[in-house]
Amino acid sequence: MRSYSLACTPATIPIPILLAQIVVQSLTDMPAHPHLGYINPVIGHDFADPGVFFDRASQTWYAFGTNGNGKNIQCSYTKDFCCWEHHEHDCLPGPLPSYQSGTPGFLWAPEVIEAPQGRGGYLMYVSCQDAIHKKQCIGVAYSDRDPKGPYRWITDRPLISRVCIQPNDSKQ
Repeated sequence: MRSYSLACTPATIPIPILLAQIVVQSLTDMPAHPHLGYINPVIGHDFADPGVFFDRASQTWYAFGTNGNGKNIQCSYTKDFCCWEHHEHDCLPGPLPSYQSGTPGFLWAPEVIEAPQGRGGYLMYVSCQDAIHKKQCIGVAYSDRDPKGPYRWITDRPLISRVCIQPNDSKQ
């Protein structure tokens, strides 16, 4: 710890000036670029709406991003949450299911979880556009062994669609 010496007694120096001198001296003792462990951005390319998943088996963090860079779903991964590696392949390659509009760029906000025990693998929930109503819906895809995929759609209709039951009259 650094000690501070002043030419006059504390009683003759107003408190704010004394504190300012201590703060200035402390700041000049700091290194110019303290090591923070990472530099933003940790993922240095278009990687919108990320969902983050921790795989206990591999002790690895995975970030899944909205379509971009020529992929339906992007993936980056890390063990230390600082140095991220970009997965080169599309995590959710085609073909898209029939209920999905098929228009490039209409897959958003992926979220990955472990599949229920006994099944193994991983589930990915993705917001997409319904081909008939042109409204948002949620689809689900499955990867049997790797959080990075490839994922395959597991239903021929949306898990959740814009069609819902009205709370007052139970009509769609």
